[in-house]
Amino acid sequence: MSLDLGGGRDDVPTDRRRERLAAGERDDGLLALYFQYGRYLTVAGSRTDSPLPLALQGLWNDGLASSASWSNDFHLDMNTQQNYWAAEPTNLAECHTPLFRFLERLAETGKSTAIQMYDAPGWVAHTVTNAWGYSAPGSAMGWGLNVTGGAWLATHLWEHYEYGGDLAFLREVAYPVLRDAAEFLLAYLSEDPATGHLVAGPSESPENWYVAPDGSRCSIAMGNTVDRVFAAAIIQDCSAAAEILNLDAELRVRITAALARLSPYQIGRHGQLQEWLHDFEDADPAHRHTSHLCAPFPERQITPPSTPDLAHAAEVTIERRQSADGWEQTEWVEANFALFHARLLQGDKALAHLTSLVADASEANLMSYSVGGVAGAAQSIYSFDGNAGGTATVAELLVQSDLTELELLPALPTTWPDGSVRPASARRPHRRPHLGGRAPRARHHPSVSPSVSDRSAPHPVRRRHPRPHPDQSGTDHDQRLVNHQNPVMSPHLPTARLAVARSRRELQCDQ
Repeated sequence: MSLDLGGGRDDVPTDRRRERLAAGERDDGLLALYFQYGRYLTVAGSRTDSPLPLALQGLWNDGLASSASWSNDFHLDMNTQQNYWAAEPTNLAECHTPLFRFLERLAETGKSTAIQMYDAPGWVAHTVTNAWGYSAPGSAMGWGLNVTGGAWLATHLWEHYEYGGDLAFLREVAYPVLRDAAEFLLAYLSEDPATGHLVAGPSESPENWYVAPDGSRCSIAMGNTVDRVFAAAIIQDCSAAAEILNLDAELRVRITAALARLSPYQIGRHGQLQEWLHDFEDADPAHRHTSHLCAPFPERQITPPSTPDLAHAAEVTIERRQSADGWEQTEWVEANFALFHARLLQGDKALAHLTSLVADASEANLMSYSVGGVAGAAQSIYSFDGNAGGTATVAELLVQSDLTELELLPALPTTWPDGSVRPASARRPHRRPHLGGRAPRARHHPSVSPSVSDRSAPHPVRRRHPRPHPDQSGTDHDQRLVNHQNPVMSPHLPTARLAVARSRRELQCDQ
């Protein structure tokens, strides 16, 4: 995959380029190099035959993370997911394979936790796990009871199908894990007596605390926004997969009924997207975690076109968090904020955070690090998630897609006047888009009819699941997880060449 953002000084050593970037000089070529470096590290650390997926330090272990209080394991409240955000959109789908094998094992061990802790069917995993499939809650209040951590990780299965369209993978690998995750959540959701909505809990919004009505600090609550995000995501993914595979009609009926009763997203007194069911004040306004913002990214349950008021509330949340005294500005947080702004179609703000990630949270060798003094780390520690998040950010600035709409250059920074990317990656219906003309944002709408509607949800959700394309037979796959052909990544896909004037943007797709 080639990327040219223009500019750059390839004749200058990388460490000096990073220093100049930190001093305020522009170097779009260095950002392009960072994009490719994240892909390189993904390939190096997560191949089809890798025994484990990427941990906090990817494939590597310098002894610092493993000796820290949070260890060099698999965190399911952001980091493991972020490690793979660049896989599908940058044409590295096969790098997902170790994660999927790991998920199959975790779903098995998580069944005992579901039945023993919650007397519920299906499977569950919480905040952390390890090579043996640990699935119980963590050891402390404030971070251990992240009930939808496993479900969040399982959404990667559906994303892989969205990009590749591999029916054998969907049937044999993804669906059993998605179905059992959905079964757990359907059993776990309960009715809020005040509103009648279905809410999850008791649980925590990852690693954050609020001020309770009596003034005390508290982390456990009912109806946390992050749980609503991934409850909706996983049961929709399950229903979509079941419809494609023509399975479990009764389960689909239960999912439709549950979606109609989920609690709505809410805007709080400060204009922010509420993190909790009630409009609590943050106990730590500068906290690094903003898990409720998973509604815009990686999900699409909040978008500027479909839910403008909620999208603005998400922006307010970002601004309030980063303007708070002592904001915990570490590597994965910078990547998160860059991706949030990209999904909110704010390219210049996304670029500012991407630049800070490279300049302020990456070493001279461009490996990202978790800054010392945050989350109990005594010193800065290498952490892979920043590299993956930075790569995913560039991809998100250039191409965004769901299963009904393709957007080219949706959040292009104004300082990227020209460049090219080849080949671009998008979800499967957008096989060979032919786009031309002048527009602030180019869209392509394929002739695909959604088979699952999200209109029953309290807010529109831009996740659409069409029936399989006639050529998606799945019969030509020798393996369940690899060897699928993604037509979007065909060498025949047009190259997107960008010519941007100061006042208008012109996109030309050359065959």
